[in-house]
Amino acid sequence: ITAQLKKAAESGITVEIITDFTNMNEQYSKINDLISCNIPVWHYGSTNAKQKNSRYARMHHKFMVIDDKCVLTGSANYTKAGQKHNKENIVTIWEKKIIDDYIKQFDELKIECIPGK
Repeated sequence: ITAQLKKAAESGITVEIITDFTNMNEQYSKINDLISCNIPVWHYGSTNAKQKNSRYARMHHKFMVIDDKCVLTGSANYTKAGQKHNKENIVTIWEKKIIDDYIKQFDELKIECIPGK
């Protein structure tokens, strides 16, 4: 997945990622590889006062918006284990109104997130 995201970004496709703060420094995380390729990455750091200091507040969304035409969502983690070993599901959505809702959610999440460096 990381290689394909890098390839897409290198070809001029806009790639933006929001992840949970725990993925910023996990041993096998590829997030820093993406940041080093100038792919914008934000990590969730809730501005919600009830969540801000909670060790349980996580960015748990799992969705991709592709070319503003399609959303992939479901239980699947975008990790090697999630793709090869886990029992997961992915739903593909083509409905414009729903896609727009996901785009809005992504944009709202970025406001609550911290840019990766």
